[in-house]
Amino acid sequence: RIMAASKDYLECSNFSFSAGSKVQDLPVKEFSNLGMDAPPTDHSAGSTTGGAKVYQPKPTPVKPSNPTIVLAGCSDKGVYEWFSKVNPPLGKGDWKANLEDAKVTAYSDGKPVMEWQIKQCYPCKYEVSSMSAGGGELICETIELVAQEITREK
Repeated sequence: RIMAASKDYLECSNFSFSAGSKVQDLPVKEFSNLGMDAPPTDHSAGSTTGGAKVYQPKPTPVKPSNPTIVLAGCSDKGVYEWFSKVNPPLGKGDWKANLEDAKVTAYSDGKPVMEWQIKQCYPCKYEVSSMSAGGGELICETIELVAQEITREK
């Protein structure tokens, strides 16, 4: 009898985000909605003798979600500049020329242990956290991305 190898369960609290040459290794406070969906069809495959319907759900093409990345505030303006190039105030941005391959990397003990590639993406939303005078909160930038594909590389 062969015993299954034990799994290493990972606890990660350090993450970084990069997007092409525009954004490099920014600290991530949190990320969410990093996934894919392939909802089944609900088409009827036909009917049998006596009129009983036969259903054959099948997968549809995979659709990536819109990942949301919350970045710890820093002096790097790369995320804002990328958003502004794609979504300028007058609405004539060149999103195709600004598609980037991005990645979120998770670290454990300073070593990369998990990595997700967000392929051919662009930012569709940019927000800055609420701030108050006298507060000591961390300023955060949040971006939502539209992606062609999401893969787990590590």
